Amino acid sequence: LIELSQSGEIIQRTPATNVFSVQALDLNGDGDMELHHESAGHTCALSSNSHDAPDCLIEERKGWLQFHYSGGKTEELLLETPGHTPDSVWRLRDGSTAAVRTIQATAHLSAFMMWDSTGNPVYTHVFPFSTLGLAAFIDGEGQERLLLGAGTSLLEVTRKGG
Repeated sequence: LIELSQSGEIIQRTPATNVFSVQALDLNGDGDMELHHESAGHTCALSSNSHDAPDCLIEERKGWLQFHYSGGKTEELLLETPGHTPDSVWRLRDGSTAAVRTIQATAHLSAFMMWDSTGNPVYTHVFPFSTLGLAAFIDGEGQERLLLGAGTSLLEVTRKGG
């Protein structure tokens, strides 16, 4: 996996195999974008301002979504649906976390999940689609918005207080 600058210069090379997708996101809420990639069985985020080991490895273990941070810190979020390793995970500015995962592609079932800043599950919804897309961004007014792609629809997730 090679991260390039806007001018095409190599910023960093990271050993990675079987990469499904790559995203840039602020996973840890520090204001810096991290390069996030998904590969067989786990997701990994790399800091854009560090060329060291990954800041965070995200994987599923026995019904828990685990975040393994450099320095040894581990955080767990309860997964309320069965399925594959989450396809996309976003840590939002308020400390909450959103994720989507495929439950069973052949049965056209996927789930959208959210946890509050303390790690408690606050919302889970199962959709009749093989896969879902998820993206967070800051709009022109400085407000964080969360979009969910489901089939041919693009939905905005509205949260209480936000």
